[in-house]
Amino acid sequence: MTNFEIERRLKLCLYVRNHPILQLPDDIKDKYLVGLGAVLSKVSVSSPVLHDIYDQWCISISGHTYDAFFPHRQHAKDALTLNRIGIRMFRLTYEFFFDCFYLVELFNPDMTGNVHYYLHDHICGRFTKAALQNVRLLFWKEIQHPSIPKELIAHRETNKKFLQSPAKRVLVVANMSAGKSTLINAITGYGINAVANTACTSRLKYIYNKPVEDGFSVWDKKVFSHNNNVDEVRNSECDIIAFHFHSILKDENICFIDTPGVNNSKDSTHGDLTYEAIKSNNYDLLLFVADGRYPGTTDEKSLFSYLMSNTKKPVIVAINQLDVYDPMQDSIGQTLATYESMMKEYGCNDSKIIPVTGWLALLDKLPDETQDMLDVGMEKMYKERFTNDFYDLPFYVTHEHSTTIIERTGIVLLEQTIAKIITQ
Repeated sequence: MTNFEIERRLKLCLYVRNHPILQLPDDIKDKYLVGLGAVLSKVSVSSPVLHDIYDQWCISISGHTYDAFFPHRQHAKDALTLNRIGIRMFRLTYEFFFDCFYLVELFNPDMTGNVHYYLHDHICGRFTKAALQNVRLLFWKEIQHPSIPKELIAHRETNKKFLQSPAKRVLVVANMSAGKSTLINAITGYGINAVANTACTSRLKYIYNKPVEDGFSVWDKKVFSHNNNVDEVRNSECDIIAFHFHSILKDENICFIDTPGVNNSKDSTHGDLTYEAIKSNNYDLLLFVADGRYPGTTDEKSLFSYLMSNTKKPVIVAINQLDVYDPMQDSIGQTLATYESMMKEYGCNDSKIIPVTGWLALLDKLPDETQDMLDVGMEKMYKERFTNDFYDLPFYVTHEHSTTIIERTGIVLLEQTIAKIITQ
């Protein structure tokens, strides 16, 4: 499977909140979904990727998967038979045909013709061929028939618009303990990256946005999986994950690439991975996370010198961990001046400098039920501290006062700056 195919699958939204069959009796839903699996298996030659898409669709509708992904013609025909609820007789023809075309389209748009051929020649009866043609016209020429459920059309449009928008990549680099993983967590709005005082990231990790809330899609050891538990995903060893960002970037087709800290004295391969990623220029923006506690160290200058010599992309310098500053002893303005001087020293005159505190921004974004008592207490203490204008971090750049705590952390300005650069 190519990287493009993996990325496309991960970014798909497969949770359907308002499918027309959701409120039907279980026996009708079961017949429908078993028949759907029979069609999808046949036209894709039992593709494991389409099998995964089908499973997620079934879970979304019925709450569980089915052992039904095999080509059984009668199961497909049964899905198109008449159903009865009381005195009401009905078929789920348009819904069924739409799902067949749509899930195959998500898997491989070039295979929708196979769906029409199989359904027309082997499954349809004389009372359902007209509906098949009407649904085919939607996927062939974008002609919407009034009998096709509007909620299903809207679901398709959401995925289609997102997948067709330009995909952007942000490479995130830093030295160890700069708070890089925490800052990525703050931008995406989830505690998805493990955070510790030691080197957490030993490989490149790809974090993709999804168009809407849809759980966590993971590619791990050449297997797709789906999970709604953020703690289980965080504790896994997955390198590639996708979920809907809680961020200004929530509508962007964007991927953050988390890299190892380059100054790990115990494992030089960490630095090698990051240096190669910088040099590849296979990204649209480089986010350099600086440790505001120790501005302009030799290690930071070394990393910044390398990236300025090897990147051809725009650079944002996020000065992190400024929440530890003391208004009576420290100067945020002087720290910004230190980094401005460093950037000029290495010939970088057009990069953006954003002061931030990733830790407080993440706490502010996380739902209360995901925090323990220590987090809640620390958040309350730091929010009180950030009422002091000294901690209005964006003010040092924009000279305009923030109106909320989340704005004062600098994360909003950082997200706005990323969005502006990647959409230019």
